[in-house]
Amino acid sequence: MKTIIAIDPGPGESAFVIYDGERIIDHGLYQNKDLLELIMLDDSIEGCVIEMVASYGMPVGKSVFETCVWIGKFADRFEVTKDLQCCPDVETIFVYRNEIKVHHCKSSRATKANVNQAMQDKYALGESNHGKGNKANPGFFYGFHSDVWDAFAIASYYFETLT
Repeated sequence: MKTIIAIDPGPGESAFVIYDGERIIDHGLYQNKDLLELIMLDDSIEGCVIEMVASYGMPVGKSVFETCVWIGKFADRFEVTKDLQCCPDVETIFVYRNEIKVHHCKSSRATKANVNQAMQDKYALGESNHGKGNKANPGFFYGFHSDVWDAFAIASYYFETLT
């Protein structure tokens, strides 16, 4: 099975999940420059799925534009690795948040909490602590926090719809 990195980008830090369709290999919330280094050093990654910014007709601020710059840098990092031939088959796919919400919750009005609950229901139904578990008995989502949930929703979407 293909190993991908799913990225929920932000203007200063981004959440990521490295996932092979069955198990979470790594996850976290890193400063963007550090995530770029991780991408370059991990030659097991065979695909990249990045949440793309979408316009809904309302004015946006500086942070949205900074996020767009980082999306380009992440995508470019994979193009560079292709050129270096260290991982020539890596593909970069952009997905929109609305696609994620509709896929997992069947509604474009779904909130972050709704998407997180859908992930828990799919991958950790009946597990304690929303599938996180604890140090002695880690669950599927052990160590998840903040935007890592969004990154996993992107990874799950990829394997459920694009493979």
